[in-house]
Amino acid sequence: MQTIQDVIECCQQERGQYRRGIKPSPCCVELFRRAFDGNQDAWAGIERIFKPLMSKWIAGQNKVDVDDALQDAWISFFRAAPRQPSLVETDQLGSLLKYLQRCAKTSVLRLHRGKKINPDDIPVDEQVNLPVHLPDNETTIIQNEFQETLQERLDTLIQPGKEALVFELRFELGIKTQQIFDENQDLFEDYKEVAAIIQRLTRRLRKDPDLVELFHSRQNIGEMGLLQYSLDSSRLDENSLEGSVAQKKEQINMDEECVYSEVDILDYITNMASLDVVVGIEKSPACLFLANEMRNEMESLLAELYRRSCPSEEEIVSYQLKELSSPESLVMANHLKKCPACQEELRMVQAMERAAEEDENRPSVLRRIVAVLQPVQALPQPLRGKPLYYVAEQFHISLAIHRDVSHVHRWRLHGQVRTADRKKFDGLEEVTLLNPDSAATEIIEATNGSFLFTDLPRGQYQVSLYTPQVEIRIPAVGIGDER
Repeated sequence: MQTIQDVIECCQQERGQYRRGIKPSPCCVELFRRAFDGNQDAWAGIERIFKPLMSKWIAGQNKVDVDDALQDAWISFFRAAPRQPSLVETDQLGSLLKYLQRCAKTSVLRLHRGKKINPDDIPVDEQVNLPVHLPDNETTIIQNEFQETLQERLDTLIQPGKEALVFELRFELGIKTQQIFDENQDLFEDYKEVAAIIQRLTRRLRKDPDLVELFHSRQNIGEMGLLQYSLDSSRLDENSLEGSVAQKKEQINMDEECVYSEVDILDYITNMASLDVVVGIEKSPACLFLANEMRNEMESLLAELYRRSCPSEEEIVSYQLKELSSPESLVMANHLKKCPACQEELRMVQAMERAAEEDENRPSVLRRIVAVLQPVQALPQPLRGKPLYYVAEQFHISLAIHRDVSHVHRWRLHGQVRTADRKKFDGLEEVTLLNPDSAATEIIEATNGSFLFTDLPRGQYQVSLYTPQVEIRIPAVGIGDER
C-alpha cells in the first residue's frame, strides 16, 4: 500500500499531466478518499495541491476578497464533502472539482451577503465530522413561527396590486423609487404616485402596534444583520444630538422644519439617497432627528424584509449550473428580472465559471522550448544565493540556490523570468519541479514572474515554466552540489 507521501507526490504529478491532456487521476482521487476517512496528512496534501486552483476560480469575480472566500470554501468543503461518497467512486477528478467549484461559488455569495461560516478554531479532523452549518432545530422553529406571524400581519397591512408591488420592490428588493417608476411606467401615472405609496407604507409599517410588539418580543432571539442594505447608523450617531428624545426636541429650533419627505429620510437611512439629499439632511438637525427616529423604529423590520424573498446562495448556484427543474428555473428567471442584487450575484458566479472553464479548456502546451545556460548577467534586482542564468527565445530566466536556514540539509530555489528588455514577465502561470530520481513533482503558482521552492533535498531537478502558449524547460539544475 502506498504511503500518504507517495500518494501526494503521485497526485502532484497527475496534476501536471492533467494540464497536458492526461485526464485520469487515480492518485488524486485516492488522496481525497484518505482525507474523507480522516487522514490529516491527506487533507494537508489536498490543501497544498488544490487551493491555488480554487484561488483562480474565486479571483474570477471582484466583489469578495479571495482569501476570505477561500477559507470559507475550504471549511464548507471539509464539513460537507466526506458525506458525498459518490465523489470518489471513480478515478476521474471531474466530480470532485465540480464540488470544489460549488463550494467556492456558494462561499463567495455567502460572504457577499454578509454571512460567514465560523470555524470556531476547530481542528480539521473535527471539522470533517461536523454537520453542514445550520441553525439548531429550536432556533429554526422559532424563526419560522416569527416569519409566519410577520407575513400574516403584512398581508393585513398591505393592499394587493400597486401597494404589494411597491412593497416588494422597495422594501424587499431595495430598488430606488425612481427606478421603480422607470421600470413600471405602464402602472403608475408619475414618480409622485410611487413616492406617495412608499410614504404611506412607511408610516403604516413603523407605527403598527402589532409589528412593534412582534419585533420587541423577538429581541430575545437575536436580530439578523442588515447585510449590504445597512442602515447608516454610524453617520447618524456622529450627527445626532446628545441626550434623550425629549432633550433632543428641545435642542432643535422648533421654527425649523425638515424639508425632506419620509421617502427621502428612508433613502437616507438605507444608504440609497443621492449626494445632495445626504448633504441636505446632514445640515439640518431637524432632519437628522427624524432620520434617527425612523432608524430606531424600523431598523429590525427593514433588516428582516430585505431580500427575504430572494433565493438562497445554493439556489443561485444551482440555477447557474442549470440544475433546477423547469418550474424552479422559471420562478428563478422571473425573480432575476426584477432583483438587481440577485442579478449581480448571478454575474459573480458566472465570472467564476468562466475562470474555471478557461483553466479547464486552456490548451495543453503548444510547444516546448529548452532554456540554455548562459554566463551570469547582472539583474535589476539580484537574487540571493548561487546564481544561474538561462535564455530561451525572448525569455530570460534567473535562478538562485541557497541553503534553507531552517534545515542544513535542505535548499531553496528562487527564480525570476524576464523579457528581453529586462522587465518581469507577468504571463508566467505555473512552475513545476521534478526530481527524476524520486519521481517527485512539486507544482507552484508564479507571482509577477517570480517563484520560490523551499525545503528541497539535494539532487538533480528538472524545472518547467508554463505560459499559456509554451513550456520553458530547464533540463537539469543541481541542488546542493556547491562545494
